[in-house]
Amino acid sequence: MMGFDLIFGPSVERGPRNRRIYLTFDDGPNERATPAILDTLAEFRVPAAFFLVGDHVQRFPRLARRVVKEGHMVGNHTHNHVKLHFAGREQIRDQLEMANRAIECAAGRTPRAFRAPHGYRSPFLRSCATGRRGNPAPRPQTAAARRHRVTP
Repeated sequence: MMGFDLIFGPSVERGPRNRRIYLTFDDGPNERATPAILDTLAEFRVPAAFFLVGDHVQRFPRLARRVVKEGHMVGNHTHNHVKLHFAGREQIRDQLEMANRAIECAAGRTPRAFRAPHGYRSPFLRSCATGRRGNPAPRPQTAAARRHRVTP
């Protein structure tokens, strides 16, 4: 562990050595960008991971459903895209739970991964994510990416 990892928990600085590429998209769904991204991915039959913002999912539920329907992984990117580095336990827990509920309701899939907005993490993030009420904890983005196999 290096530097802030001691306070904020581990982060991945290098990926697997098998030289796979994982495409990830944050901050969606977005009515202008997401359809074009999905069309391009479909054209080339490329899977990706979409880290969705709960508030955006509520505004564009059809796009969230389309992401799942087209076989892409969905992850939690908080409900309001808040920076978590100064957030307390309750705010972090609320952000994770609200986003999960929005994604589950709109897309019919429980997020299995989490990515912090702007990369800002909190010392409370890990305990909030693993101690959530009733839902499986979102796993770190790299663990989810390893499970999401790229098939041509």
